[in-house]
Amino acid sequence: MFRRTYRFFAKIPPEVEVQNWRFYLVSNFANTLGLVMQLFWLIFYLVMDLPELLAVTGVATLIMGINAGLIRRNQLYLAAVLVVVVLVGQFSFVTRYLGLGLEFQYYILLIAIFPLNISGAHSWLKYVLFTVCLGAFIGVEFLFDAAVPIVDLKSEVAFGIRIFNMTSSFIALGIYAIFYNYAINRTDDRLEEMYEEAESLLHNILPQPIAEELKEDPHAIATKYPAVSVVFADLVGFTQLSTRMKPIELVNLLNDIFSRFDDLAEKHGMEKIKTIGDAYMVVAGLPKVVADHAPRSARMALDMLEEVKVFNLAEDTRLAIRVGIASGEVVAGVIGKKKFSYDLWGDTVNTASRMESHGLPDKIQVCASTHHLLRDEFELEERGTIEVKGKGAMRTWFLLRPVENGAAFP
Repeated sequence: MFRRTYRFFAKIPPEVEVQNWRFYLVSNFANTLGLVMQLFWLIFYLVMDLPELLAVTGVATLIMGINAGLIRRNQLYLAAVLVVVVLVGQFSFVTRYLGLGLEFQYYILLIAIFPLNISGAHSWLKYVLFTVCLGAFIGVEFLFDAAVPIVDLKSEVAFGIRIFNMTSSFIALGIYAIFYNYAINRTDDRLEEMYEEAESLLHNILPQPIAEELKEDPHAIATKYPAVSVVFADLVGFTQLSTRMKPIELVNLLNDIFSRFDDLAEKHGMEKIKTIGDAYMVVAGLPKVVADHAPRSARMALDMLEEVKVFNLAEDTRLAIRVGIASGEVVAGVIGKKKFSYDLWGDTVNTASRMESHGLPDKIQVCASTHHLLRDEFELEERGTIEVKGKGAMRTWFLLRPVENGAAFP
């Protein structure tokens, strides 16, 4: 029962700032608890035929009902000021009306605890409202100490009210403390959820070792890797296709294909670097150094070709891709102050890009360095020497398939 009630009050609207989560939860619960108490006093004053107290309590109940709406709309500071002023005024009046001996003034001390949860931009408000409550309590104690009650209740009724006020104050304080503990746990849980979401997002953007290093010290990171294999893939004819598709359809298509490539990268233990338009870049051999970076890249590239074929069958499209692979030395790292991205630099990156751009549809073109690393495990078909922009004449090969029965192909 308590857990169901707690879950009802523990929902935090998305518009509530993180620093106000606990204040929101406590405000929502305390205001509801106060409304229950007000309804009790409304019934009591009605039965006892005390119209003045009935009117004052009715106004206080109405304002607390308005407060519930203010809290739900994230107007927490206004709600805090309103409830403190109204309730302090109400119980000061009730104390003067029925006498100091009935202990109504202890509700003022109970109210004083509520604003102490104020945080955020207006945290100074907690001290102002607490001082108001404390000043009101001391004032009531001294000003009304010798005052004659306006209404003199029967002794047994007065005794019952006094016991009720003392008991209910302690019970309300206990309930408040229990819920306050739950509110702390709830905010801690939600913060932990947000932290895990942020960590997951960060690790999707940056390799985990790089992300951890940046959290420790946000500076430029550059690491030299002497042996990696870089894979570039590009959708053939995508520019023409984009002129015939709606933007959202285009984005969905790219997302579907690149999500499949992401799964393949995870399967083969490779690190996705980035996408540029309809181009996809992935690398093997960093940040975790592996000896079989070239075979991993080859298997990844072959699976990419197959995945596009599967996509074409499923979506009734005729997409094709060019893939290029180069192996060698790169520098990897993060530069800049904002919108961090992990990137690669070096001749190997440029060569892989040229292998793709100078390749053929549904073919995987590799350079000499990659061919040397793959020739014992994969079948490769020599294309010959081609003229490569910015590189001159280069001897290249097309990657065909894995070697069968351990046979080597030169």
